[in-house]
Amino acid sequence: AATAGEASGAYSRTGPYLDFGAQVAISKLPEIKLARDGMARVKYPFGWQRNPVTTANIGLQAHAFYLVDGRRAHRRLALRTATGLVRAQEGGVWRYAFPFTVGGMGETLEPGWISAMSQGLAMSLLTRAYEMTGRRVYLRAAVRALRPFRTTVPRGGVVRRYEGRPWYEEYPTPTPSYVLNGFGFTLLGLYDLAAHSAEARKRFRGGYAALLAALPRFDAGSTSWYHLGHMTKGPQARFPASPAYNHIHVLLLDALDYVRPHRTLRIWREQFRSYDR
Repeated sequence: AATAGEASGAYSRTGPYLDFGAQVAISKLPEIKLARDGMARVKYPFGWQRNPVTTANIGLQAHAFYLVDGRRAHRRLALRTATGLVRAQEGGVWRYAFPFTVGGMGETLEPGWISAMSQGLAMSLLTRAYEMTGRRVYLRAAVRALRPFRTTVPRGGVVRRYEGRPWYEEYPTPTPSYVLNGFGFTLLGLYDLAAHSAEARKRFRGGYAALLAALPRFDAGSTSWYHLGHMTKGPQARFPASPAYNHIHVLLLDALDYVRPHRTLRIWREQFRSYDR
């Protein structure tokens, strides 16, 4: 068992992604289908919609399964989704074609919105696809995914500031939301790409500093906060993390502490882990 002084979430740029290899197959869920173009569709109340995050998650899980059992079908699925992301990328980003209202914030993102989390998860899959095949088409797409990290949210990018440090928004709402899980997935994507890109290393370092500064604000007392809307918008935006999301926060801090150890990560990882139930 891990203690507050040690990281248990071993993470590598080419290894299984978090605990994805131990989860139920995402691609088999009834509300998800993988289209012929390699991009996942998710069933929403308003119909089936293409979802870049789900696509990357399917690919990362297939890659994890492949490393565990060596089945070629899993390798093919990982590369199918990676290829789908390459083809769907427009100007370095993956766009959502439907509106989305962010829980707690009460603000709706209009069709065409982008997400730092989509960019980061895609980087993680595309860099693994490159490592598996040596095909530079995957690496080039991963590097192109850095483009919105050069631009602020008001100008169409994903960058905000938290106490002077860069924060990459999962949801670029008009009011800053500072979603923790999306930021963590984004940082892992930048870390994975950092082996091939000096810019990714720079973006990772800046975001890592923002995470260390912000973590104490995410303690809700009996769980972690999903986002900081209650600070940026007011008490009406309070949005505690569900048990599942609190556990995701623990996994992400575990992995980040493994790749760049820091006492602050360990303190808050253990605090949030104490809320797991």
